[in-house]
Amino acid sequence: DGRGLEVGTVQIAQDPKRRGLYTAQFDEDILGSRRGQFEFGKKALDPAELLLRAICWTYYYRDTLGPAPALMLPPSMEVDGVLMFHLEALREPAKTGFLRHIGKHVPGSKPAAMQRAEDYVSFLMQG
Repeated sequence: DGRGLEVGTVQIAQDPKRRGLYTAQFDEDILGSRRGQFEFGKKALDPAELLLRAICWTYYYRDTLGPAPALMLPPSMEVDGVLMFHLEALREPAKTGFLRHIGKHVPGSKPAAMQRAEDYVSFLMQG
């Protein structure tokens, strides 16, 4: 629909004292912050390969991608035939990202305490 939404950032920095040693700092709405260190060296810098190496070492502690993580859903209950969860069951930063996703978070107003589980799954699947 043409709207851009930032759900995470990464900063990759090279150690100034040791060539080929990098540190990656990931900050995401769903998984929070993670930091990893890895080695990468080629004759020419390939930014896409550098990012992939940062992801592999920060999230999987190895040089290749690991399995996709399981879908993490908050505890839910059925209310009038609809699966619902309490908004406070979400931890930050996932809660803030979900509020942005549903578009109900307006400064000074409060979203409904109970939210539909299918809306949270939609949030996770759309990224």
